[in-house]
Amino acid sequence: TMKWWDDLWLNEAFASFMSVKAVDFLKPDWRVWDSFTSERATALSSDALASTRSIYAPVKSPHDAEAMFDEITYEKGASVLLMLEQYLGADVFARGIAHYIDKHKFANAATSELWESLEKVSGKPVSRIMDKWILAAGYPLVTATEKKSGLLLEQERFYLSGSEGVDDTTIWQIPVRVRRLGDQKNIGTILLIDKLADKLGSGDGITGGDAPLVVNASSSGYFRVKYPLPHLKRLADDAVSGLTVAERYQLLSDTWALAESGEIPISFYLDMTGAYKEDRDPNVIGLLISQLQHLDWFVKPSSPEREKFAAFVRDRLGPLKEKLGWDAAEGETDLDELLRSKVLTAMGTLGQDRDTIEEAKKRFEAYEKDEATVNPNLYDAIVGIVAYNGGSAEYDRLLVCFKNAGTAESKVRNLLSLADFRDDELLSRTLTMSLSEDVRTQDAPHLVRNVLSTSAGRHIGWAFVKKHWQEMEEKYPVHLFPRVIKGARSLITAGDMKDLEAFLNGHPIRSGDLVAAKVVERVKLNVAIDERSGAELGKWLASFGSSM
Repeated sequence: TMKWWDDLWLNEAFASFMSVKAVDFLKPDWRVWDSFTSERATALSSDALASTRSIYAPVKSPHDAEAMFDEITYEKGASVLLMLEQYLGADVFARGIAHYIDKHKFANAATSELWESLEKVSGKPVSRIMDKWILAAGYPLVTATEKKSGLLLEQERFYLSGSEGVDDTTIWQIPVRVRRLGDQKNIGTILLIDKLADKLGSGDGITGGDAPLVVNASSSGYFRVKYPLPHLKRLADDAVSGLTVAERYQLLSDTWALAESGEIPISFYLDMTGAYKEDRDPNVIGLLISQLQHLDWFVKPSSPEREKFAAFVRDRLGPLKEKLGWDAAEGETDLDELLRSKVLTAMGTLGQDRDTIEEAKKRFEAYEKDEATVNPNLYDAIVGIVAYNGGSAEYDRLLVCFKNAGTAESKVRNLLSLADFRDDELLSRTLTMSLSEDVRTQDAPHLVRNVLSTSAGRHIGWAFVKKHWQEMEEKYPVHLFPRVIKGARSLITAGDMKDLEAFLNGHPIRSGDLVAAKVVERVKLNVAIDERSGAELGKWLASFGSSM
């Protein structure tokens, strides 16, 4: 047990890390480390904001302690443990942990004592390597340039808002794993200890050849990588065949983050998504879909641009939808079932695929009568598609499903689908109902957040939150109320940003000050993205399909 709350990560991050290792040991076919890559992405996104905090943070009040239970403690903490294990070696790491547990059994411990045990067993300067990862906020962007003389690596702290005008001299000691595309056996590790390093030789375990280098091989490092665009394109073009699932995920995640920050053009990211049309991993495709949902915030409501965006979604996901269909084929895995639901939902909502929408409506009729007759893996897709494309009649039908649900799971599913409608009047009904006795207080914050997080519901949702702030603050559990505000991340205009910032400055959130700061910063970033890349996005969409 940690000596004080500022070392909470010793408990929670280690538990998160070990839970994945245990499941991977018992069920390797579940590929839980691939899923962990998607969990880590939550921390990477949040930790790229200037308003983030370090893993180790002072705790002086109960509110400070409550705020520690977040993605920085859990996902970032587990990620740096994975990175350290990869650097030391699994056996050495395990012996170091055993030494630590044995030495401090029936007692309390601190981070420094964990490093001492790992240093004793490994003989490596663990404390010097890891201190910045625990004590400093944020993480590095590693720029990798392959030269004839070697691999040039540079590091700087990564900000989604861009590093221009930022005075941050943090230098991490980064274990950088490197391999050549197509060679998963020969992986070398470079310890980047300075801002610049020009190092890659035969002694680093990397074979020669013409294939491009993969930096952050196996995607075990907690950092992002920036390549020259031609290098990045070569990796993307061969991603499905030449990269592991975790590497494909991280390449797509890094490219999206670099486009958000203005480091690369949004058009490059949009072109690159075409390389993922043949991918069948639910984590990777789930990431692509979440990025498409994020892009939806910036697509202008004008009919031609929105229709082009839908065509773009259908192009990227249509081949996969045709392969998967609606019904499971013999020999399918559980991962295929997860993938089917994600793809169908995106095709029937963002993609506006008529066949998918009509099939969802047919299956909804069976769902209404007896959901047990419908594949449970398709429940979310069916109700989500029907709601997104529905009117008042469909709303009333889903409301009946909510009220008559036989299980708590069905009740929550049907309730949350009411946030997917696109009509202002129907969304107003949903928001009003969130404060009624029909909705449990533990479910209501999620319902309001879901309305607020959509392009259709963000303005009506934010107006509702402001009007009913005090009532929601008093009614909702203290740890859930900040989640409502997370939905406001969808706002994208300068006017929205000023209104949001002014309102939150005058309405502090118990145990949620950091959440509020991150949401405000995220909306400021949205404004910058729209101003910098909105026209480029519109132009790219306007020309989409013209050369196909």
